[in-house]
Amino acid sequence: RQELDIRIKKRQLLYNTALPIMNSLYNFVRDSGFIIILTDEEGYILKLIGDKDIKEKASSQQNPLVEGSNRSENIVGTNSIGTVLATKEPLQLYASEHYCALHFSWTCSGAPIFSPEGDCIGVLCLSGTCNNVHLHTLGMAVSAATSITQQIYLKMSHQKTMEIKNQLKTTLETLQNGTLLLNK
Repeated sequence: RQELDIRIKKRQLLYNTALPIMNSLYNFVRDSGFIIILTDEEGYILKLIGDKDIKEKASSQQNPLVEGSNRSENIVGTNSIGTVLATKEPLQLYASEHYCALHFSWTCSGAPIFSPEGDCIGVLCLSGTCNNVHLHTLGMAVSAATSITQQIYLKMSHQKTMEIKNQLKTTLETLQNGTLLLNK
């Protein structure tokens, strides 16, 4: 848990931005047999939200799907977290499309989350039992991931604007003479 807390702290903007969006999405998928997963850029699960029964199923399998576990391709093969991190494209996998036979009973829809610079900084994934597969699930994952990406961009833009404003204020307050600002 301590290592996970350190990982989350280093990605606090991603975590804090994603959490309300994940909670909102959960209101739509509650009691549907799906969990919502947030990972970082290395495939570590930072947050997992879902109904108690599906979370228990995910955590009790041989390769547990729990906070702090890693779902990168080099660890569990083709999956909608690791493969999305590798391709930087949304992906839905169903049953035997997963590399690992342990995941054949799952369907997963993942979408990348990007920084303002265009780097993939995480994945938002909806996972459930394969009998609940539906094309709309991928659209929900993409929509939520896009919203997180946009919110991060807005927060960073606001932060930069405030830094510039404070720098200008400090500069103007230290001048003893008048200041004249001109455009063309």
